[in-house]
Amino acid sequence: MKILLERWILTGCVGCAGFVLIFPALSSLPDGGYSLGRVEGWTLWTLISGLPWALGWIEMSRTYAIGSGVLLVTAAILSLIRRKESTSGSDPVKFVLSHYRRLLVCEGVHLAAFLLMAFTISHYGAIEPRSMERFQDFAFEQAIARDSTWPATDPWFAGAGPTGEIPIRGVRS
Repeated sequence: MKILLERWILTGCVGCAGFVLIFPALSSLPDGGYSLGRVEGWTLWTLISGLPWALGWIEMSRTYAIGSGVLLVTAAILSLIRRKESTSGSDPVKFVLSHYRRLLVCEGVHLAAFLLMAFTISHYGAIEPRSMERFQDFAFEQAIARDSTWPATDPWFAGAGPTGEIPIRGVRS
């Protein structure tokens, strides 16, 4: 339950940060871009935390992931402060206060989707530990590492690859 609450708070913070950052561009929408801002916050957070890891610049850790979320929230707060100081521009705080009923509906939909995903993951994990899927994944990974052509030889083709193979170099590990 603690992890569920932690993740819900994290989704709320990152989603609100995304809303604050995207609001100037989408303030003309009926919800001011709130629902899209939730998704945009997650997309930015994934990009900030995942791209350096994917490029091999850093090792992924929980501390780095949370730190990149804090960076995103800090950027949103600084954007909000800067927008408050300037007299021109739209204010997301005023928008939220004047359209709170519509945003509560958006928040309810987000909560329902979050709980549905939490239920699904808790009952049907990404890889069922009792299944053979782990061994299939391992077989595909080994085939990709072993072959010098793309697409890699499928373990279920009994050593014969599909037609139209493309030779590649530098893939072997």
